[in-house]
Amino acid sequence: ARYLRERHLRPLPQLGEGVLAILSLPQEEVPGAAAQAKLGGAGLGLVALCAARSLEPGAVTLAELRGLGAFARAALRADGSFHSKFNLGEGWDREFVSLYYPGEAILGLTRLAAQDPAGDWLALAARAACALADQRRSTPRDALPHDHWLLIGGAELLEQAPATLRFERGLLRAHLRELGLAILERQADVGRYPGSFHPSGRTAPSATRLEGLVALAESLPKSDPLRARLREAIARGGRWLLGTQLEQPAEVAGAFPAADPGGGLAGARGQVRVDFTQHALSALLGWQALSPGE
Repeated sequence: ARYLRERHLRPLPQLGEGVLAILSLPQEEVPGAAAQAKLGGAGLGLVALCAARSLEPGAVTLAELRGLGAFARAALRADGSFHSKFNLGEGWDREFVSLYYPGEAILGLTRLAAQDPAGDWLALAARAACALADQRRSTPRDALPHDHWLLIGGAELLEQAPATLRFERGLLRAHLRELGLAILERQADVGRYPGSFHPSGRTAPSATRLEGLVALAESLPKSDPLRARLREAIARGGRWLLGTQLEQPAEVAGAFPAADPGGGLAGARGQVRVDFTQHALSALLGWQALSPGE
């Protein structure tokens, strides 16, 4: 948290007084690129820093968290959709669109509301979540994006929002179910890697989908038949994911490779990235919490 604050948390006065962003420094991500602030950085920055503040209140100030929330507010368009990226010296990027940043921002705003209940953060999160659900209302299930971040953020939003907050809860609940069913049906299509969610045996897409399904399952009543289907799919996916975990060489023992070591993407099976293991760990922890002992 200290590293994140000291290196990347910066004011963005172009968007208003008190607005803060998680700033990627010049050339840090792409050679020649200017400094840029992404909506996903603000959303996941809020998730990280809210967690740090819960553990140690002095780790980050409420004003800093509110500043990141203000960036998300500034990124929200009139129709409820988000700008994805702000380039310093240029303004909002009108071409770059991220599938995952809105869900990350919704989750971050929901976590911020727990730290700052007097703010309008839940209302902002609900507006954005319902806009996404409405935008996809007529999209066939097999064409829906596998938006696991909206599953995570939307499920938490529905749980945290008080009855006094007015928004289209039914619309959002229905869309989260459709997203979950779209992912379930994709798992059924994968034959070569039973339990996986990707035909080439890639671990990260399967782990992220499992994270989303866990969030959805946790949000459903125990009597809901979909919850039982989700638990079964999560168990199948979790067992497959565990089977890909590396035991050697010692330097990466316990990590997760890009793809199933028994096959998968040519040239990628030996690649190990921190996010492969992070998503797998999150998915497995979610499975354990949902079904202890499995």
